[in-house]
Amino acid sequence: MRPMPSLRPLRRLRWKLTLSYTLVTVGALVAVELLALVAVAYLLLQTDVVISALARAAITVPTDQPVFLEDPPDAAELDRWLRAYFADPSAQSDGAGLRLMFDDPSGPNRVLVLDPVGRYLAGLPEGLGVAGEPFDTAELPGLAALLPRAIAGEEDPDELATRAGTSLVAAAPIRAEDGQVVAVLVMGFDVWALAKSAFPGLLSLVASSAAAFTILAGAIGTVFGAFTARGLARRLHRLSQAADSWSHGDFSALTEDRSPDEIGELGRHLNRMAEQLQNLLEARQELATLEERNRLARDLHDSVKQQVFAASMQLAAARALLESDPASAAARLDEAAALAQQAQRELTGLVRELRPAALEGKSLVEALRDHVPSWSRQMGVNISLRAREERSLSPDLEQGLFRVAQEALSNVARHSGAISATVSLEWADDGFSMSIADTGRGFDPAVTAPGLGLKSMRERVEALGGTMTVRAAPAEGATLTFRFPCPVAERPGRAEAAPEER
Repeated sequence: MRPMPSLRPLRRLRWKLTLSYTLVTVGALVAVELLALVAVAYLLLQTDVVISALARAAITVPTDQPVFLEDPPDAAELDRWLRAYFADPSAQSDGAGLRLMFDDPSGPNRVLVLDPVGRYLAGLPEGLGVAGEPFDTAELPGLAALLPRAIAGEEDPDELATRAGTSLVAAAPIRAEDGQVVAVLVMGFDVWALAKSAFPGLLSLVASSAAAFTILAGAIGTVFGAFTARGLARRLHRLSQAADSWSHGDFSALTEDRSPDEIGELGRHLNRMAEQLQNLLEARQELATLEERNRLARDLHDSVKQQVFAASMQLAAARALLESDPASAAARLDEAAALAQQAQRELTGLVRELRPAALEGKSLVEALRDHVPSWSRQMGVNISLRAREERSLSPDLEQGLFRVAQEALSNVARHSGAISATVSLEWADDGFSMSIADTGRGFDPAVTAPGLGLKSMRERVEALGGTMTVRAAPAEGATLTFRFPCPVAERPGRAEAAPEER
């Protein structure tokens, strides 16, 4: 079975804009056509256009028929001719632009023939008058003013038609061969009935022309919309590509759009933002480098420099005692060797801290499992690693926590004098915590001011959105706890607690 075609491409901005252009163009054309139809209806109903058309239609009625010229006129023949002419649209000429239909006996339209003195001869519908009797002109408002003009032989159509309310009346003289008026053709219409009879033809004409214009306008709107939307979508795509590059840390990508419109202005603002972000990133990197350099300088001064100085003092004392007291000189040399080994361990720890803390695709626990054994052997501190219900953390958080763990273990080796420590990691539904505890000499947080290492760790943890607490007491060791109220997702295959590692 062939799969159903996807409508997803039509949901893209380009096709939405194209469709909107097409709909707006077609809608505007239809609205114009409707307004034109309303305007035509207004002209028909409220102006003298219909009156003039009615008068010309009355004049163009073929009154040169023999039935009109008989003396005396045959009323029965006149009735038959009127019924044949006004009930058959094919018998009427289109020259007047108006068809005169009297096929509805109950309708308001009237047509009649009067003699030159106003007597009724024939008419439609039947029963309008009595043949040979004077016709009451009051039955057709306005006829009283038109009839004398028609009898006098008036030829101007504008003088042979009038409006009275919703009634239209036209009178046309019927002449003999010598030009003498022998009868008058009178037509009376209701304007609404006339509009109703003319509306289907008018609507058909408008609909046929509207269909052609609508198809043409729709095609033009679609082509124009497609070209316009294509350019707009291309410009937005360039913005999207630049944003993708920025999300990957490449701020050298710029949006090349020199247009003075809003999208071009947005692109220029984004370019300035990317430049500022690049400057900020470089400034932060320089600041981080400076802070790390100052910390290393202080660590070298506080530990390695002092140990090297003490070793040099022991060597000088051993030289002085070498001849007089060889046993004391040997003890001094042993002490210098121990100090040199301690300085070597300190330098090894500092070198390891200088190495990039890249996890290389490993989780935090996996990276610590690789790091802790070698560090423990070099520093002579026994480390236990515990992890409960391991789950995944964000890469930035795992990277920062690995650096924090490195710095905390360095403090344990440098200041606590402990021979063992524990690193514990615990995941919970509301976040994550990591603690590092040692069994060293401890200190009193209320008396001892925090050193650079504790300040550096606290700042790093707070920058990651966490908190750090210190629990310590003299001769009872110290425990650092780092908590992060962040949602975590379970890492596949890590639901069970990891075994304790040494």
